[in-house]
Amino acid sequence: MSPTFDQTVYVVSSDTIVPVYRWDFGAGNNISEEALAKYDETPSTDPNENWERAVAFFKDTDITHSVSSWINSRYILQMVVEKVGVDNHMKPTSIPKRHYIFHDRRSGCNVVGSQIGDGLMKGFILLMNDDYMLAKMSWDDLPLYEQFLPEGMTLADINPDDDNPLLVKYYFKK
Repeated sequence: MSPTFDQTVYVVSSDTIVPVYRWDFGAGNNISEEALAKYDETPSTDPNENWERAVAFFKDTDITHSVSSWINSRYILQMVVEKVGVDNHMKPTSIPKRHYIFHDRRSGCNVVGSQIGDGLMKGFILLMNDDYMLAKMSWDDLPLYEQFLPEGMTLADINPDDDNPLLVKYYFKK
């Protein structure tokens, strides 16, 4: 089964792979091999083919979630996204719900929930290293971050109409 659709969270060391947590998706736990086979393949070099596969995936009703993982020397972050419907332009027809397991390997503590921290982290995580996580945000979420803008900068100074993505760095407390 593809790790993207598997409900199990693993810890990988130099010589072992140990399951540490298993998500329960109710009726979505038993995804058929036939449904998985449609998506468990290497992306094409043809962007149109990849686009068609993405639209088909999000319109498919057999697979209800996807799982993503990030790891650094201290933390393991697992995110499950409940899939929502999309139109032919890949615009969501509703807001996807995210569920997180944030595991601190030093303390052994887990935080499990539908938000991280104070709920400000809403974007797709692009990378995670030992110092920070980088997420791509929706321009619609920009007002949530107004309090964190550099001194003297306002939302009016930011132009969401340009081609640049809205990226937010979340630093880990030391």
